[in-house]
Amino acid sequence: MLRGFNTLLVKQGQLILEDYVLRGFPFPWKALEWLIRLYDPGHRFLFSQEQAQHLCQQAGFHVVRAQTFPIDGVTQGWTVCTISSQLLS
Repeated sequence: MLRGFNTLLVKQGQLILEDYVLRGFPFPWKALEWLIRLYDPGHRFLFSQEQAQHLCQQAGFHVVRAQTFPIDGVTQGWTVCTISSQLLS
C-alpha cells in the first residue's frame, strides 16, 4: 500500500501517517487489544513509530520528521512525515 502511495504522489509530495500505540509499561495488553477488536473489527496490529518509519523507508519514502505525543495513560500517538522518493531522484 505504501509503495502505491509513493507512485501516486506528485513530485515533492508528502505522506503523513498518524496512529496510536499502547504504552510500554506493564498492563493487560491482550485484554485491551480484545476490546479494540470489539470496537474496530478490522483491527489487526498496532504499529510503533519506529516500525512505521521502517515500512515507509522500505516503500521508498524519505522520512523527514517523526514524533510521539501523549494521548492518555494507556496510549501514545505518533506521526511520521515523509517525502516521496520521486523528489530525491
